[in-house]
Parts: sequence; C-alpha cells; structure tokens
Amino acid sequence: MKHLQTTATREAFEAKVISRMESLNRAWQSTTDEADRANFNDMYNALNEQWLYARTSKEWLFNWKSGGWNSIYAADREQALKKAKAEWKNSNLVIDEDSFRICTPEDHKQLMSLFY
Repeated sequence: MKHLQTTATREAFEAKVISRMESLNRAWQSTTDEADRANFNDMYNALNEQWLYARTSKEWLFNWKSGGWNSIYAADREQALKKAKAEWKNSNLVIDEDSFRICTPEDHKQLMSLFY
C-alpha cells in the first residue's frame, strides 16, 4: 500500500479521501432520489472505512539483519521504522529497513506457530 509508506503520503491519501467524502455528501444533499442516496451512502461508508484504516495503528513486522523478527504498531511505515529504531537504539541488533510490512492474519498465525 503505497499510501502507507510515509506520513506525508498517508496524510495526502487521507486528505483525498476526505475531499471525496465531502463531494459525496454534497451530492447526497442535492438529490431526493432514494436509490441515488443509498448509492452515495454505500460509497461514503467505503471511503470512511479507508480513511479510518489509514489513520489507525497497524502491526508492522520487520526482520533483524542477523535473523529473526519483531513487530511494532504505527499508522504508516515511516512511523514504524522511527519507533523501531528508537525502541532498539541501545541494542546490538540491526533492523533490516527493507523488511517492514503490514502483518496479515496469515503472517501472525505463521509467526506465532514458532512459539508453540
């Protein structure tokens, strides 16, 4: 998801979604046709879900260059990298910056299976 790579791209994506939501709201207000209003509601709700997802923290997985993995919560990749660097700055472990990715349910199940 390119719009979740940096804080700037995430914020630009959020602004674009908000603009689309405002347009849909104006279109909804300008019509009395129930089918159109239902359609606008569906589109608005889908955009609202995208906006909420972009704003909320997600679990980001990353690897150590020496092997192994860890996770951190952040809204975008840039924030996740900053948080991980701050959290592990006094460690001898080196973060593989290219390995950051959003944790999927499949990732979580697979990685947790390593513990039991």
